[in-house]
Amino acid sequence: MLGLRFFACNICETVMAVPTEPSRCHDCQNGDIAEISGTVQSDTYFMTSENHS
Repeated sequence: MLGLRFFACNICETVMAVPTEPSRCHDCQNGDIAEISGTVQSDTYFMTSENHS
């Protein structure tokens, strides 16, 4: 089983957690995808600013 990797769409900023690199964004279908696995530090990365304490 492959571990999850994190990718972000550079157009709509959707973040996807998938085992292999997607060819297109799951939301806007654009192909401008960047891997962000190395920059994800904690759950707070995925929280909106009003939810941070």
